[in-house]
Amino acid sequence: MHLFQRFKMWLYKKLTKSIDLYKSIDDLPIYNFHKVMLSDDFRFLVKHKISDKQYAFYIDKLGEKWVSHYDEYLDHFGLSKAHSKIIDQQTKIAKLIIRRWEKEDKSLESVIEIEQMRLKELSGKREKKSTFEEDIAVIEKYRGIGMDAKKTSVKMFYTYIKIMEKDGKENQRV
Repeated sequence: MHLFQRFKMWLYKKLTKSIDLYKSIDDLPIYNFHKVMLSDDFRFLVKHKISDKQYAFYIDKLGEKWVSHYDEYLDHFGLSKAHSKIIDQQTKIAKLIIRRWEKEDKSLESVIEIEQMRLKELSGKREKKSTFEEDIAVIEKYRGIGMDAKKTSVKMFYTYIKIMEKDGKENQRV
């Protein structure tokens, strides 16, 4: 075997050492989930530090894992009402644009502009009013105990939020 081939095999073995990924939103810390959401850096899906070479080598696998985690999150908690309204509005605009071009109906342009203004309004309303740290502080206050974001799973974090929202709605009815 040539020296170059041996080097390639050695490098392959070094890079393909298995990486220990978080399996689901049950064990993925909310801190890591939040970091991926902000930075698109999939390193936070790995339980230990990895080199840049390993990251480059595993980027496809990490991307697939992120999609899996995010899909699991959506399956479990769904989209917020505000986000659903935005998606519905985007879909409405896309259908209008398609109809405008299929039928060559220029009169739809003004309707499309109006719908785009509505989308802008919806997007403006959707802006989050609190930071991640403030969300943690609210959960800690609600629970009466501290919360370690690096140990609390995504599933538990959003379960706490869901319970708080449910309690808030019940208290408004009273």
